[in-house]
Amino acid sequence: MTPFYVGLHEGDTVRITCFSSTPVYWTFNDQYLPDRINNVLVYLYITEAVQQDTGIYKCFGTSGDGSGFIGETTVHVGGKTL
Repeated sequence: MTPFYVGLHEGDTVRITCFSSTPVYWTFNDQYLPDRINNVLVYLYITEAVQQDTGIYKCFGTSGDGSGFIGETTVHVGGKTL
């Protein structure tokens, strides 16, 4: 996973990459992601970040044999920049 830690300001955008040769799914603080966050294959895009996006994002690979943990990224969203 890259990056491993992300520090953002409100309104920023970030792309998180999960390295997998199988389809993946993402969780946010151990729950499925909010609908407003875009999950495109191995990329996770957080657009127009808000402080509620702060947390741990995990990527899981899926295959016919089930799913397995691949990695995680910690995201911290601070206040708006002036």
